[in-house]
Amino acid sequence: MTGMGAVTALGRGVARQWSAIAAGEDGIRPIERFSTDGFDVRLGGVVADRNCAGAGDAALCIELGIDAAREAWAAAGLAGVPAERIALVVGSSLGDERVPLHEVTCAIGDAVGARGPRLTVSTACTSSTNALGLALDLLEQGAADAVIAGGTDVLTPLVHAGFHALGVLSIGKCAPFSQPAGTTLGEGAGFVVLERRADARRRGARSDRAVLGYGLSADGYHETGPDPSGGGVARALRGALAHAGVGADAIGYVNAHGTGTTAGDPAEWRALRQVLGERAAHVPVSASKSFFGHAQGAAGVVEVIATLVALDHDAIPPTRNFAGPRPHAPADPVAQDRPRPHVYDLALCNNSGFGGANCALVVGRTPAVELAAAPPRPIYVIGAGAVGPHGTSAEALLAALTETPPASDAPRLDAIAPAIHLRGADPSMRYLVAAASLALADARLRVRGPARERTGLIVGMNHVSPDSHDALQRTID
Repeated sequence: MTGMGAVTALGRGVARQWSAIAAGEDGIRPIERFSTDGFDVRLGGVVADRNCAGAGDAALCIELGIDAAREAWAAAGLAGVPAERIALVVGSSLGDERVPLHEVTCAIGDAVGARGPRLTVSTACTSSTNALGLALDLLEQGAADAVIAGGTDVLTPLVHAGFHALGVLSIGKCAPFSQPAGTTLGEGAGFVVLERRADARRRGARSDRAVLGYGLSADGYHETGPDPSGGGVARALRGALAHAGVGADAIGYVNAHGTGTTAGDPAEWRALRQVLGERAAHVPVSASKSFFGHAQGAAGVVEVIATLVALDHDAIPPTRNFAGPRPHAPADPVAQDRPRPHVYDLALCNNSGFGGANCALVVGRTPAVELAAAPPRPIYVIGAGAVGPHGTSAEALLAALTETPPASDAPRLDAIAPAIHLRGADPSMRYLVAAASLALADARLRVRGPARERTGLIVGMNHVSPDSHDALQRTID
């Protein structure tokens, strides 16, 4: 990791993030950008100064993203790296309602001159954590020599109203593992520059911090709630350790997702106990959302930055606002206002999101010996499914592409996946479920039992159905 950049409720720049944390200052304040009349909760981790060196009148998420990405780019000294070999991976949950997410990525890429692969990741509150993991993949595959990876998200009336309706917002400042229960929403942007160690050293860039591995999983339990057992989070944590090639005994600190909710905090602690074993009672576990608020899709990267800046100072960020533990709280939540001195080499950073998405990273000091990349494995396509105006079969698709297709009625999607209740679902999701069901049937695969934990899903999408978006907006208005 050769460069970092951040804009959060604590202020602009990585140095400001640390000075605020070191002083025990949080960025949670009354929301003034939009009206909170009619809501019990009026606090947020909002960016106070909009005068970023960004995109003028552009959407705030673009403005924040450009500012953070430029700081990371400058810190890494990428001016000498060919633009075609610089990739960009942007994670965002909802971004800004005024612009599609891919336009956010394009604007940031243009601002920093990244002309390699540009990818957008949207996996709820794990978006930027996923972005860092995907950056590792691009480097391991040789698709880029440097990757600017991170995320940007803003607090909007839609997001505030949605979380308020779920009843998961705290009436006070976010107090992970403590009281009052509930989270505080935030916003911001963070980006880091990742390179292969040999390339960084050849350029004379700083190379003593690293992302060593990442792990992914999905609970498959509930649309907005975590699996109470913590099993999904535990799989992501183990995956990160395995990818990094280290054991749980190498971890000296955990920066937890720690939203402050009565469902999320206990599930995460159960997962950590499963992974760390007896050491869970001794490894410090803190939550930086007590400083930033919950920065949504940008949460993961700003918490990684907080972890690594603290590591530079041989310290760990604390959990602020701690007024005594709730049931199933970490044994050592670092319950204080200022950082605690602590010498360690590796940390786990964990994030979870709606839909049961989980992503964990192993970060820390660059190891003395570079870890060998896993050998490439052959990948095979064993099934395919397509749904559209042509119908619901590969034969119909081929016919539509090669000849004038006959007029046909809209496909009956409920007949393709009868066990799944699609009534009332967004049309985009209906097509997705049908196509995925056809692909599994074509591959003769039955995803049952333990096989579900080894089955992944990647979806490419431009936007949701306009009708669904408008219907949701009417509930907010």
